[in-house]
Amino acid sequence: MSLTDKKSMLEIKTNIRNDDRQIKKESIMNQKIWKYIGTIVIIAIFSFATIANAEIEITDLGTLGGSFSKANDINNRGQIVGESTTATGGEWHAFIWENGKMKELVTNPDAVESFASSINDRGQVIGSYRDSNFKIYGFIWENGEMKDVGNVVLHDINNKEEIVGMDTSLNAVLLYNGITTNLLSTGVYNDAIKINNKGQILIISRRYSWDPTISGYLWEDGKITEIGTLGESNWVSSINERGQIVGYRFDIPNHGFLWQNGIMKDLGILAMDINEKGQVVGQMSIPESGGFVARAYLWENDISTELGTLPEFYYSTASSINDNRQIVGMSSSGDKERATLWSIK
Repeated sequence: MSLTDKKSMLEIKTNIRNDDRQIKKESIMNQKIWKYIGTIVIIAIFSFATIANAEIEITDLGTLGGSFSKANDINNRGQIVGESTTATGGEWHAFIWENGKMKELVTNPDAVESFASSINDRGQVIGSYRDSNFKIYGFIWENGEMKDVGNVVLHDINNKEEIVGMDTSLNAVLLYNGITTNLLSTGVYNDAIKINNKGQILIISRRYSWDPTISGYLWEDGKITEIGTLGESNWVSSINERGQIVGYRFDIPNHGFLWQNGIMKDLGILAMDINEKGQVVGQMSIPESGGFVARAYLWENDISTELGTLPEFYYSTASSINDNRQIVGMSSSGDKERATLWSIK
């Protein structure tokens, strides 16, 4: 797999992809150069919107000095992780945002690019980086210290320190207590992308090289269940402790789904994450000025509500929601992007 533009990695959870870009995205070969430049303090910018008799506070989380940043995950303590460019160039650097400040995560002195995928409620961060030889490594970061966990792409960590991802042989894997377990290895590639605290794991898989179809699976105690489909291909995105699964059909816009106990429901938005209250976030393509624009949305009780964007930005997408109705993602104007926090009061 070859490196592609950073954009494809940054928008891994936000844009509908063709199959080839999905493979490159999941292999992480699209990251750019990482250099440690220290902690940068960002002054947040606020704007406001409304939702069902509630107020939405929209916060610009800033950058590490560059023009682009994106938030990937938020835990129940309000800690946020993602990646940002810096003032020295277009390279992407993993960050953690807490208490109003964005801080770069020091991964490894050999790293030339990094991103942070997930943070659990203990404040442990997982992600991946690449070196100058384009080798991929996973890492876990806690309290300023980073531990290298080998040649894997990491996607999610639960509160029990169970981590899921994909190895260099394109197998879906589970990492726990220093042991790597192969969850699924049939077909062209398999990737474990989400795990809840019960150990239920979501896997995406492409079975045949001649077939671009992507299938979603639930792995639980060694048993694999295929998630249904709204069309030819479904991308599973997230699972909560109730076993509710969300995802989307990536060949047609605005067809996300909620799956529970074998029943699939079309939500009308591209669904990226679900919390313990069953609230879902993602994006919807809406008509505007003779075309379509992507906007961040919240789905709750069969009602989809636009979350808005930061001032002077035109597009937005939501990637994660915690149990306190705090939502993170990105606002974009094409030439710049900002990690964004929506707080529903």
